[in-house]
Formats: sequence, structure tokens, C-alpha cells
Amino acid sequence: MNNIHPAAAIRPAPLELIAQDGYRLSALQYAGECRRLGHLIVAGATGVPQRFYRRFAEHASRRRFSVLTLDYCGIGASKPPTPKKFKMNYLV
Repeated sequence: MNNIHPAAAIRPAPLELIAQDGYRLSALQYAGECRRLGHLIVAGATGVPQRFYRRFAEHASRRRFSVLTLDYCGIGASKPPTPKKFKMNYLV
């Protein structure tokens, strides 16, 4: 059985996750129409935007894994429009 999905363009679906404190986090889901072997969550390094993991997510998606990447609070697409009055706590 070939576990590699054709090299069609991988178009991630944008998702919004809501943190326990109500903060909205940006996420991307890389999944195709074929039957998936499993699901991966890429919780990257602190301070590293999810776009850094795009090539890995595309690679795994082509090998029939559903992949979710996300930006932590205050990073990448989860960054607030202005840092004024921005407060967060990774330990909460």
C-alpha cells in the first residue's frame, strides 16, 4: 500500500482555537480527502510561529496524516494587533 498522497497542492484550513482564558489562537489543519493513518499536533517551540513547521506539515499530510499546527498566545497569527495592555501567562 502506498502511503504517499499525490503531490497535489496542500491547502491548510484555518481554524480558531479558544484557550481556557478565552484568548483566540490561530491554527491550521493540513488534511486531505483520503483516508488518514493518524493525526499529528505540532505544538512547536515557544516563540516560533507555526509557519516554520509548514513544510513538515505538508510532508506528513502527503503521507496521509492529518496535521494541526498552531501559534501560541502572542506569537505569529495569534499575536494581538497591539502589545498595549497585552497580558498572558503560559503557566495558567
